[in-house]
Parts: sequence; structure tokens; C-alpha cells
Amino acid sequence: MALGLFDGYEEYRTASSKDYGGVLLRGLVVPDTSVLLNLYRYNTRTRSALLMALSRVETLWVPSQVIGEFWQNRLSTIRDSREISKKAVVSLEQKSKELIAVIGSWVNSRGTNPTVKAELAAVVESAVAELATRIDKITQADTVDIPEDTNSDPVISQLETLVAGRVGPPFTSAERQAAIQEADRRIELKEPPGFKDKGKGFTPQGDYLIWRQILLEAGRRKSSVLFITSDQKEDWWRIGSGGELLGPRGELVSELLAETGGRLYLLTPQRFLGWAQDLLGVEVSEESLADAGRVDRRDARPQLIDWTDDEAAVFDGLDDADDRVPIEQLPEGSTGSYIDVLGEMCEIASGSPSVNLYLDKFQEHFPRITLRAEARRRMSTLFKLGLATSSAGGVALTDLGRSFAATKDISLIQTAFLSRIRGARELLSMVQSNDAATLRSKIRNSPQEALSQSQATRILRWLEQLDLLEEMRGTLPA
Repeated sequence: MALGLFDGYEEYRTASSKDYGGVLLRGLVVPDTSVLLNLYRYNTRTRSALLMALSRVETLWVPSQVIGEFWQNRLSTIRDSREISKKAVVSLEQKSKELIAVIGSWVNSRGTNPTVKAELAAVVESAVAELATRIDKITQADTVDIPEDTNSDPVISQLETLVAGRVGPPFTSAERQAAIQEADRRIELKEPPGFKDKGKGFTPQGDYLIWRQILLEAGRRKSSVLFITSDQKEDWWRIGSGGELLGPRGELVSELLAETGGRLYLLTPQRFLGWAQDLLGVEVSEESLADAGRVDRRDARPQLIDWTDDEAAVFDGLDDADDRVPIEQLPEGSTGSYIDVLGEMCEIASGSPSVNLYLDKFQEHFPRITLRAEARRRMSTLFKLGLATSSAGGVALTDLGRSFAATKDISLIQTAFLSRIRGARELLSMVQSNDAATLRSKIRNSPQEALSQSQATRILRWLEQLDLLEEMRGTLPA
């Protein structure tokens, strides 16, 4: 059979205005979980524009997996949205303390009159207070506080109308089990979608479960698909050398074509709003497009467990295929017994609570952790060490977690830490083969060999707490 230029390379065909118009009119238009949850993150104008755009799509369809994930994460998303401004103010206050400490060091080193320190500190504190006031005013002017009560939640009232009769059926028990097995296979073999979610702590199979339900519905309708998602990872997208999103991955394009005869399109919410303005007659301001882009970029970072830049930094020499992960701080920071704290975290997970219930109990047990997002990051240590896993929105101890909870055997954590935490073995080797001065120099000045300074210091403390070093205090970076 004679083939054409794009046969077997369909993913390289650039979508046109006519293509998007056709799929919006006749195809299956599917919002991802992130799209629904972002309704709580957008400002009022952007939220209204997106809901209006979706309401004008007659072929809108939502997988039941998306609805399930929406309900599992709704409350934490609402709470996190409230806490963004609070977190910014807390960070400013922390930075002001650091600046004042720098001023104090400068004053002491010069032998300057101590009153100068007080004067300069007052300047810093006044500036931070002014910034906090402005942040609060901007937040109040641009956002609406969403109640947790579903009877009073405007997002819920509009979504209920929008998706009525448009939600797909759930998997049967057998279908779900088969889909999870296939998702696990793809994750291990790094086949799209979802393999970039390996180790994220909650339900790494979720992306494939959504994809499978899309394939089933599109196959039934024999239609093309427009999938709207804030997920910008390479297990969904072809990504250019400059980080630009070029279109859906070829494997996904081919799979949809084989099963349905249709074409696959991917759009971020920002790009969807842009096309909705042109093709659906929706009024979308430049400010709303910018707001959607801001949230898209936020979601482009790993979801549910949000790594900081320092946590993502690793040995440059490590293989990119390394599946080990960065370590997080425990709820009590660098103080106390790490083994005791891990035991307490495992105890909270006993009984396999839902993720939200676990986080509630976690914050109650560790009251210093006031931000929901921070609680998620700190609890991620259980997943990273293999002590717990998550399935169907619940947190459950693994066999390793149950053994540790029962015995508090430090050797279990030692083995898990060295095998699962990225850079742990390498840093242990550095500590064992270098004196204190050389180690400090490598951590600070040798990016080809060392982790970021903060992550390296964190690993050093873990190694000490786990009795993996005979003497650590003399080697900790000053």
C-alpha cells in the first residue's frame, strides 16, 4: 500500500484553526482533573471565562476518573489557594530575619555602634510589613474566598450544571484492575502516559486510567479527541529543545488513531481559552490569558508533592534514568529523632485513611506545619522511603512500613534511604573518602560532583541520624 508524507508520523502535522474548529464541533473534548481544580486557583475573571468556554462545547465529556480525582483533591486545593498569600508573607518574614542577621554580622565585623543595627533592622521590618499589606490588599481585590460547603461553593454549582449527563461510566472492577496493571507496566517501561508520575506518592496510575477511559469513549464514537490539561510533562507532550510544547506524543497519537480512527489534540487551558476566543466567541481578556498561563506554569511543576528547586538538584554525574528521588525535611525539621518521627508518621497512616484525612491528622499531630502544601511535602517522605503507598485516594502502609512501625528497626530505614534517595550513596562515599575541608569545598564549589548545598546538608543529617557515619558533626558544612 502506498503511503503519504505523514503516514506513521501523524504527530508532526501542525494543528490548524480548521482542525481545532472541527474537533470543538464534532470531536470529544475532555478536561483533565487539573482543569477542574484550577477553577479554584484562577481569579474570578479567568474562572468565568473558562466555564463559559467549556459550556459552549456541545461535545464536552468528562471521564469518571477525572471526577473521582477532583473530589479527592477539592478540599486540599481550596485550602492551598487560601494559603498562597499567607505562605508568601511567611517567606517574606523569614527573609527579613535573614537580612537582619546579615546586618548584624556586618555591624559586628566593623565594630559599628549597635544602634545602627536597630535602625537598619527597622528599615527591613517596615518594608516587609508594607509588602505584606499590599499582598493582602491585592489578594482581597482579585480573589473570592470559596467555601468548603458544596451547597455554597459557586464552582460546584456551575460544574454540576456543566457536566450533567456528560460524565463517563466508571470502570468495572475487572476493567479497573486490568487498567492498573497496564498502567504499572507502562510506568516501568516508561511508556506514555503517566510514567513521569512514578514515585509521586499518590496514584501514579491516574493518567493512564484517564487515557484508557478516553480511548473507550472515543472508540465508541469513532471521533477525534481534544484533551485539555495543565500537565506539561513529557509523558503527554513532545517537547522542543527550548522547552516548548510541540504537540501530543507520537505513541499517544498512534494509539488513538489505531483504536478510534481519530486524531489527538492537546491544549493547555491558556491555549484553549485563546482558541475559544477565536472559534467559540468567548470574551477572554489578556489578563485572563495571563492568569491561565501563570497557573499552567505552576502546574507544570510536579503535582501533589511540590519539589523545590533545591530538592530537584542532584549530582550532575548521576544517570538521568536514575529512579531515586530527593529527600524532604521531616515535620520536626532537623531536630529530634528521625526514627521516632517516622514512626509517628507511620502510626497516622495505620488504618489506611484517605489522603485528606491523613493530612488533617498530620497537621494536628505536627501543629508547626500550618500550610497544607507544606504538609504534603513533609508527608512525602513516607512514599519516598517506600514506607507507604497510595491507592484510590487513600494512604496505606507497605509491608516495609508495617514492619518498621512494629519494630522501629533502624536498619530497615538505612537500607531504604541508601537505595531510594538520590545522592545518598554518593555523598556517603564522599564523606568516607574526604576530610572535612575537602568535603566542604566539594559541596560548595564542585557542581559536577555535589548536590546543591541545602540538599547535601539535609542528606548528611539523615546519614548521621541513621547511624551510617561514625562521626558527622565535624564534616557538616558550616
